[in-house]
Amino acid sequence: MVWAVVPVKPAGQVKSRLAKALEASMLDCLFQAMLKDVLTALTRCSEVERVVLTSSRRRSGRIAQAFDIELLEDRLNQGLNPALERVAEVLFKEGGRRLLVVHGDLPLMTSRDIRQMLAGHSQLTLVPDLAKSGTNGMVIDLPTAIPFCYGENSLVRHLKAAEKAGITARILDSPGVRLDIDEPEDLDRLAASSGASESQKLLAQINWRSSIESKATDTVQKTP
Repeated sequence: MVWAVVPVKPAGQVKSRLAKALEASMLDCLFQAMLKDVLTALTRCSEVERVVLTSSRRRSGRIAQAFDIELLEDRLNQGLNPALERVAEVLFKEGGRRLLVVHGDLPLMTSRDIRQMLAGHSQLTLVPDLAKSGTNGMVIDLPTAIPFCYGENSLVRHLKAAEKAGITARILDSPGVRLDIDEPEDLDRLAASSGASESQKLLAQINWRSSIESKATDTVQKTP
């Protein structure tokens, strides 16, 4: 029984690096589009029985309702890793035996990518980002044998935790999962990629490059 969880960051922590390059309204639209892309891939994957959002954002309730999925509110707002530990514990108590964790900023991820993550999984599967330092996707058996180690250099930290626990970690390079949108350069990669995700459609409609150039100009002018 595979259950998926998508952690959603608080509004003030969403894409702080992109916030320096994009207008707030444009960034919010992009965030919503990427989250919808991720949830569309998950809900269309027959191997995933249950999808859960964990979030402290009020708007997440409307998104969860639109996709007919569950919302576990992160009322304590203690951060990503404690929130995932709580979700894993709740899902295990409710019968979950395998957990898929993917973030909400993977606009190229498809149901096929999810199936590849699940196929051949044993104990722990990690999908790195482009830089091979972060963890964009994870499949882990419940109850969890290692703590969640998201944050800077999470891939290495997850691997060290697995080694300490004596379990084998499988590393899977997935083209649709490796691209997360953190930097302005990632928008160029997304725009140049094949596909027709909601995020790609949005980029084609908005003048995001002008926003980046305008923000850069403002930064230069403010520099003493």
